[in-house]
Amino acid sequence: MIGYFDISDMEYDDSDDTTEEYAEILQTFFVENLLEVIVDDVFTILYSDKNFLHEFNRQCSEVIKGLNKNDYPDILKEDGVIKRISYYPKWMKTGVEYRDKLRCSICGCDLSSAFTTLTDENFDHLFHCK
Repeated sequence: MIGYFDISDMEYDDSDDTTEEYAEILQTFFVENLLEVIVDDVFTILYSDKNFLHEFNRQCSEVIKGLNKNDYPDILKEDGVIKRISYYPKWMKTGVEYRDKLRCSICGCDLSSAFTTLTDENFDHLFHCK
C-alpha cells in the first residue's frame, strides 16, 4: 500500500466544504506520493512504442526546424537544431531498456552489462554504431 488516509469520520454533506476538503487531501496525496511513479511508468510505456516515438519525433522536428536560436538560446545549438542533453533521466533509461530489451536497436549488441559496461556515454549506443 502506498498510503492511507482514514475518511471514516468524514461525512458527506453538500452544505459544507467536506467534499472540497477531501478533494484537496486526495490531490495533495497524489502529488506527494503517486505523481512521480505514474509519470515514470507513463514514459516507460510510451517509450515501448517505437511507432509512436517515430511520429512524435517527426512532428517535433518539424516545429524545431522553424525555431531561431536568438529566440531560444537555452535550448538551441543553432537555428533549427536542438542542443543535445548532457544527462539521461532515469525514466528515459528505464524506457529504453524496457523497449530494446538491453540490446542496441541498430546492431543488436548486448548492453546489459553482462558483456559491456553501460554508461551515459554509450547509453544510446550511437558511438558504437556509426
